[in-house]
Amino acid sequence: MKNNITTIAFDADDTLWINEPYFQEAEKHFCTLLEHYLQI
Repeated sequence: MKNNITTIAFDADDTLWINEPYFQEAEKHFCTLLEHYLQI
């Protein structure tokens, strides 16, 4: 199954700008978790 994954997407409401710093931090953390398994 892991070889079938081609895309991971984040969906965030762009009207909630006050949450943008939290979204960016979560995205960085997620990428850090994945960097051991694939090339980002």
